[in-house]
Amino acid sequence: MGLDENKVTMQQIDGTKRYVYIKFRDNNRLQDVLNLTGGQVEYQHTNGEISIVRLETAGFGMRNVRIANLRMC
Repeated sequence: MGLDENKVTMQQIDGTKRYVYIKFRDNNRLQDVLNLTGGQVEYQHTNGEISIVRLETAGFGMRNVRIANLRMC
């Protein structure tokens, strides 16, 4: 996705649910990421396996995005 660390305030990983939460500084950047990706991206693992991950807003705030179905190898 190429996220700029200056645009992100926090990252949180929930390993049991296989979610990654990203909190953006700005709602516009969140909407840009969702619009540009169409809500899903490919993630290539170190072993070469490719997973399709889903991006969606999470929680009550519009500044969080949840990345689901990310398998840890």
